[in-house]
Formats: sequence, C-alpha cells, structure tokens
Amino acid sequence: MYFCYIDESGDCGKHDPENTLKSGSKYFIISRIIVGANRWKASLETFKAFRKKIAREAYLPYHIEFHCAELIDPHKVKEYTQINVADRWKLISEYANTIGQNGALTLINVVIDKTKTALEPAEYLTSAVTELYQAFDEFLKIKEQNGIVFFDRANEKHINTHIRKLLGTGASGEKVPDIRIGLVI
Repeated sequence: MYFCYIDESGDCGKHDPENTLKSGSKYFIISRIIVGANRWKASLETFKAFRKKIAREAYLPYHIEFHCAELIDPHKVKEYTQINVADRWKLISEYANTIGQNGALTLINVVIDKTKTALEPAEYLTSAVTELYQAFDEFLKIKEQNGIVFFDRANEKHINTHIRKLLGTGASGEKVPDIRIGLVI
C-alpha cells in the first residue's frame, strides 16, 4: 500500500500579464509525495524533526504551518516576515535537502504555465488532478500495489466530484472518457 499526499500552489484564476496585481498567479502547480505505508511513520518523523529544528533555531514556531510560498513572499504571516531573506532561502534549501535525502519518498509535480496553456481556468484543477491520478496509478502498477490519496481541504468538493468521475464511482455514473484508474482506493 502506498500513500499519496497532494497539495496545490497558485490558484485557478486567469492570469493577466498586463495586470499581475489583480489577476491569478502565473502558475498552477499540484504536487504529490508518495510514500510506502511501511515507511510513512519514519518519513513523518523526519519532517517533524526538521520542524522542531527550525523552531529550536527560532526561525518559525512549531505551531505555525511551514509554507515555502511564505518564505519566498512573506506577506501573510508575521512570523515569516521576521525571518531575513538569506535565512528564508536557507530554510527552503534545507527543506529541499530533507525531502531529497529521504529515499522513501517519490515526488511528482504537474505545473501549468497559464501564459502557455490552451486550458481554460475552469480546467486547471481537474486537468492537473487527472494527470496526477494517472501517474499514481501507473506507479502503483509498477509496484503491484494499491494506493490511497490524501488532499488538503482546498477545493475539496470540486476535487471529490471529479475523482468520483475518474474512478467511475459517482452517483450519476458519469465517467471521464478514456481514463482508467484501477489501483487507487
């Protein structure tokens, strides 16, 4: 059994390069971390140790959620604005190394550059989720295992409706054409 944790970055709004202050982000990104059920606890402990380390070093209190986006552009949370720029980039680098050195993790990202895609904004989320589900299903075929997906709560209703169509389990019986997801629970 494999666990797949999914989170998004950016938004599903239309990006206007002429008016960046009043439009959506340039990119919509959905990322996933896959970890085997037999290795998730050790991986979780690695992340918790990293969080405790940066709390001990007085960068970010343990109870404040760690967000790389806030480290890059700390405009929302005062705890991030108190970290100088060099230290914010150092934390991002240390976090990337923590993930990269954890051999139990597999990472996959779907990046939509809104300035180059033919997709409409209403399709950003469902298109990215479909690609992630297909990639996870292929991963599971190779491993000859089943898997389960965990999302954060953003766009929860929209995502659940789309996933039911992907899996063919929706009440309406509606399916996404030509998509066969067989190993995701």
